[in-house]
Amino acid sequence: MDTEFEIKVLDIDLGKTQSLLRDLGFTEQSSLEFKRYIYPVKSNNRSWLRLRTDGKKTTLSVKEYTSDKVDGVKELEVVVSGFEQTHLLLQKLGHTSDSYQENHRTVFISKKYDAEISIDEWPHIPAYLEIEAKDKKTVNELLAKINTHSLPTTSAPTKDVYMHYGLKLDDYKSLSFKKSV
Repeated sequence: MDTEFEIKVLDIDLGKTQSLLRDLGFTEQSSLEFKRYIYPVKSNNRSWLRLRTDGKKTTLSVKEYTSDKVDGVKELEVVVSGFEQTHLLLQKLGHTSDSYQENHRTVFISKKYDAEISIDEWPHIPAYLEIEAKDKKTVNELLAKINTHSLPTTSAPTKDVYMHYGLKLDDYKSLSFKKSV
């Protein structure tokens, strides 16, 4: 599995953050609407399967959270041909989805830093920033430039971000901007 080098900055101000990213030379690459199914991995409660699509590209990933450090998430990801078809295939193989989730992501890229920074918006919580780069050093360098107000940071999964705000992501079988149940 590959190591992801990333960190989330919570409680961001959307307008100020977008302006700061542009000042640092980042350009907006895309605006994505994600849909995903999450499936538990029974042998390890800190691992999960994620089936995700933006409507154009669909991926199936195994994610494993090992620590709340910049390099604390491992991921193995493959591109699959269809969102609903892969969901049905996983069900046939005995995997039951814990939840269906939606979020909005605005992606900014920088050739100078060889990095991607995303602004993630999820239902019921404030927007957060995710810095992802090729190595820990670059992530930490960008974090120092961006998080000048010492906002809370984490490399933990979104499930833990919801807990930061007193919400249990597991309480939502369907998490959507339209209706969450």
